[in-house]
Amino acid sequence: MDKKVLIIGLIAFMVMIFTLGCINDKEEPIKIGAVLPLTGPASSIGEDVRDGMYLAASEINSHGGVNGRQIEFIIEDSKTNAEEGISAFKKIEEEHHPDMYISVLSSVSEALAPVAEENKVVIIGTVVTTPDFTKDKNYVFRYFSTANGQVPPVLSTLDELNVKNLGIIYLNDPYGKSFFGLAKEEFEKTGGTVRYESFETGDTNFKEKIAKLDDTEAIYVVGMTGHIELILKQLREENFNGYILST
Repeated sequence: MDKKVLIIGLIAFMVMIFTLGCINDKEEPIKIGAVLPLTGPASSIGEDVRDGMYLAASEINSHGGVNGRQIEFIIEDSKTNAEEGISAFKKIEEEHHPDMYISVLSSVSEALAPVAEENKVVIIGTVVTTPDFTKDKNYVFRYFSTANGQVPPVLSTLDELNVKNLGIIYLNDPYGKSFFGLAKEEFEKTGGTVRYESFETGDTNFKEKIAKLDDTEAIYVVGMTGHIELILKQLREENFNGYILST
């Protein structure tokens, strides 16, 4: 996941930069605001995206920038929280008014979308899986696959394993709900049964939820990197004997 996100951050950033370079010939730096989860359960994702951005900027700036313009970042921490993300966006907008924004995570990016529309500033979300994120928006774009593109391979694996009784543990936010809803619906269409438990962003003890799903043939875990690490550890501690899949 970490390397994948790093590459996505790099490519998405380069696409945005070259787009900006084509529409603006000012000589001052290209300013890009970034609202990233640098703390909280998704901090590793935010760090990877940040590193990808810095890597791209270093390469581009060392070769003269974009049409002679250097790249400059204004980065604020969303703390893996939608309200904190809005505060971070408003701080950047009021103090710097950048050319455009990068946002990370479904929960944060969905909260920022109407704010970007109101301010008429472009925002590109990555690690955003909710299908309606860009719907009816003029300034909101996505560089990431939706749940519709990521759930089918999981279902295919479950079919190969002949799993008929599935447990799902998912993060109770737009990201987790988008995966949970689609996985449940499509798995049940095959005749399988689904039992599920949700958790909140700050949760760290999942053993009670695991116990409720202990007799399922497989458990599908949907959450941020920090959540998944904890859940996998606790599944082992509770001696879960079924298959484990994660997103």
